[in-house]
Amino acid sequence: MTEAYIRDLRPRDRNKILHAKVYRAWIHRDLPDTTNKGFRAILLDKQQTLANPTSLSFSRFFTSFDDIEDVGFPDHYFDFASYNKLPDRVVDPKEKPKKLYPVLTDYIGCYIRSGDKGKVGNPNRTQSVQRKVEIQNLNRNSLELTLWGDLAEKFNKERIDALERPIIIAVSSCRVSRYNNNLQLQSTVATYFYINPRIPQLEEYRAE
Repeated sequence: MTEAYIRDLRPRDRNKILHAKVYRAWIHRDLPDTTNKGFRAILLDKQQTLANPTSLSFSRFFTSFDDIEDVGFPDHYFDFASYNKLPDRVVDPKEKPKKLYPVLTDYIGCYIRSGDKGKVGNPNRTQSVQRKVEIQNLNRNSLELTLWGDLAEKFNKERIDALERPIIIAVSSCRVSRYNNNLQLQSTVATYFYINPRIPQLEEYRAE
């Protein structure tokens, strides 16, 4: 077996050893449908490889896992999109054959306010929890982030509102949509939010 970085992997590669960090992990669901569709994870190696066209499938018969020390791996890695680039990431369901789908987006901005969590859907069929969060960039462009399911539950509004301003929020792996011609972010099962994350952009926002 030979060691490899994620970016070097190609389809049908075998007998490779990866040193990687499980950056995010989740049970896959197509929200608001809460049906469990399997386990998914995003791996981060020491080259900070996230954007990659290759997906890995692990088999219990051919794959083994060993714990390694969390040394040399970054705490966070984002590929933030600016507000003016978001329109290019809006995916119309009618245009699926024309665009990669879904286009997942990382975004950063100042936390302005959030609403209370609320239930949506039919209680006799499928129902989920959502919460609205307003995010504003340094150009004072605001947009609405909708957190679904467990993320809406985990968002501690009272604790976050009590923090010293400005409060910086980074969100990962969101879908971009439009409603009444306004840009919006929707969480996916791969999304997570980070409050005042230790990244270089944090001080830039605080300075402004």
